[in-house]
Amino acid sequence: MAACGRTEVRNLLVGENQNGNIDIHLCFDAEEGAADAGAHLKNVIYRHDRLTFTADAVDRPRKTQITVLDPEGNTQLRINIAIQNTSGESLENRATHLVTETPSILDLREDRRLYDYMLDVAYLEERITWSEKQTLMAEWRPESREAHARLERRLKETAEVLDAYQSGRASESELDSVSSNAVAALPNHGEYGARRLSEIASEQNSPVPDSSHGTLTFRERTETVSRRFGNRNYGDFENGKWQFATTFTFLSAVTQKETRS
Repeated sequence: MAACGRTEVRNLLVGENQNGNIDIHLCFDAEEGAADAGAHLKNVIYRHDRLTFTADAVDRPRKTQITVLDPEGNTQLRINIAIQNTSGESLENRATHLVTETPSILDLREDRRLYDYMLDVAYLEERITWSEKQTLMAEWRPESREAHARLERRLKETAEVLDAYQSGRASESELDSVSSNAVAALPNHGEYGARRLSEIASEQNSPVPDSSHGTLTFRERTETVSRRFGNRNYGDFENGKWQFATTFTFLSAVTQKETRS
């Protein structure tokens, strides 16, 4: 048997409702010691140099621990356990994307790239002058609308609750509520981009296919905020991956899909 000495510390990550199974070799027989379990754990059994347990269902990431005591009641092993809220993973992914891409979402960057592209085409075809192009570029100001301010507030709330959720201070339902409120504010904010693209296409009689249609929203399957990626008016999924239709393949190069790191 291993000699008794300084308390050993281990760290373990498990999903909710999952079983844990740990080999333990200490300076005493398991039957002589004891295992003291913290909250959110059940069916904790320490027997024959093996510790087993089951993590509870949780509504947020939780931290707990198990301490293994020798016959004198001294702590010989401390196992720090982080329990993942696997049922809330999709909600966390959505909230994380909204928070990470906040600057891009507020600036309507996907629409802005297409807007700049259409102006480049108009300039190269000599339908507008360089000065007119610069003026039109400067007129892109989604921050001037109340919809921008409303979405900005909701994205800030999402960031705050996401931080609280990840540290166990907010529940899955709270995260769902604030991120859903942010998603609900996306269409009104996106109307600005759709209107500006439609105006440029009409005023310049642009040869670029009309790409102003579709609602700006969070698209679950592509895990991105977009009016085009995941919108079957522009393409479809092939082998699980999004592909633009032939008419709109130029969008792959012009508009860059937002991705989670």
